[in-house]
Amino acid sequence: MTVTTLKSLLVRKAESEFRSRKAGMKPSAEYPSLIVRICCPYCGATGRIKRQQLPEPDFTVRCPRCGEAVLVKTNRRGCYRKSASIPVSYSPFDIDRLDDQRARNGRIIDISRRGMAVRSNSLNWSQHYGSGVFLTFLFSLPFVNDVKKIRGEIVRVTEDDGGNMRRAGVKFSNLDEYTDNAIRFFLSLSP
Repeated sequence: MTVTTLKSLLVRKAESEFRSRKAGMKPSAEYPSLIVRICCPYCGATGRIKRQQLPEPDFTVRCPRCGEAVLVKTNRRGCYRKSASIPVSYSPFDIDRLDDQRARNGRIIDISRRGMAVRSNSLNWSQHYGSGVFLTFLFSLPFVNDVKKIRGEIVRVTEDDGGNMRRAGVKFSNLDEYTDNAIRFFLSLSP
């Protein structure tokens, strides 16, 4: 890619983000493919768009149900991320049981082969759990009956729901092959 092409892509991306903010559009992040599944952030309608080629970094569509313009932001992550709602126990200690007294509880809200997002009540989230902290996570994936134990590094923590909830981005560290295969199987299941 030449410098000119890279510059034009950056300019196009900046212009697209400016137009969407100016127009008050809500974005919808999607993984790039030839068939793009889209969920309208206004009314919740879902649909698919078939493309002849991979979509541009960002593009706009109009929802057929509510008529709102939706900015579709393609997911630039290296791995597919799947939405989930999986109970999880976590602790800075090396826990082995879901009911360990030192563990706190939350939910995995999305997961990939490289990491996951965990949402937890602010009361369950220690002020010491910030970026760079390693925690042990215990959870069971649907259709995979055993408890998975994963060590992960917190890469970001944000507030949700007016400060009542915390959302943590977690990067897996030293994922064993068995657990990686279980996560791959879970990701391959239809949504």
